Parts: sequence; C-alpha cells; structure tokens
Amino acid sequence: MADQQSEQVTEGAPGPALGEGPVEEYGSDGRLKAKYRLKAGRFDGEMITYDDAGGIKERISFVAGRLDGEMAVYENGRLLQRSRYRDGLQEGPAQVFDDDGALREEMNFKGGKLDGPVKLYAHGRLSALCQALARPFTDFYTTEAPFDWYQTC
Repeated sequence: MADQQSEQVTEGAPGPALGEGPVEEYGSDGRLKAKYRLKAGRFDGEMITYDDAGGIKERISFVAGRLDGEMAVYENGRLLQRSRYRDGLQEGPAQVFDDDGALREEMNFKGGKLDGPVKLYAHGRLSALCQALARPFTDFYTTEAPFDWYQTC
C-alpha cells in the first residue's frame, strides 16, 4: 500500500476542493497552522490547529464533517476547555479551566442542550451551582469569563 502524501496549503490559497487524505496548512510565514484529514471534502478524524509559537491551539474530532468526539482548546500549552460532541451536537461533560489549570466551570450537555446545573469552582473547589437561563445556549467555544448564559448564583 502506497503512503498517502499530505497536501500542503498556504494561507490565502484556495483550500483543497473535495479532497481526500491528510492536509497540512501553513501560514504565509511558513509555520504549520493546521493538520487534518479530508474524506469526500469533509473533515474526518482529528484536526489540530497551532498557535503562532507552534503550540497546539485546538484538538477537534470530526466524523464525516460533523463534530464528533472530544474538542479541547489550549493556550500556551494549558488546557482551557474540554467538551464532547456526538453527531454535531454537544453531548456529555464540558469543562473550563483557569490560568492555573484548576477546574473553573463544569456542565453537562444532552443533545446539544445544557442538561442540569452549571457548577462553578474557586481554586479547584465547588463554590456554586447555577441554573441555565431560558434562552438557548449557542457557543461553548469562548474563552471569555464568566459565561453569560446562566443566571448569577
């Protein structure tokens, strides 16, 4: 079986059209920005994006173009957020960590919707339980704190 060579894409250049196989994206400075696999033109498998220093920024799992599996967001090598997806919808536990790596927020999702209370932590210890607001939750993928989609405890 022949090795499949990675397609290389430079920032600003058109992306692979209905590509198959591994892809590496590079910035105009020549640094690796992302690695992923395409299947029938869709993300399939793990995508890794990199920050300007070359550290991992995100690890995201896809199946047939939809989020499926773990998503983790990093900053300067530190884990900031971790969540799980199934068939494009957030499913299961999601966690947010502070700059020291201690757990700051924890919540659970079912079918893309918040399921149960949001647990807030101070210095790694449970400090409050909050109920979600009635409006729909739209974006776990943010580093701003505190999130504004649950009521103050």
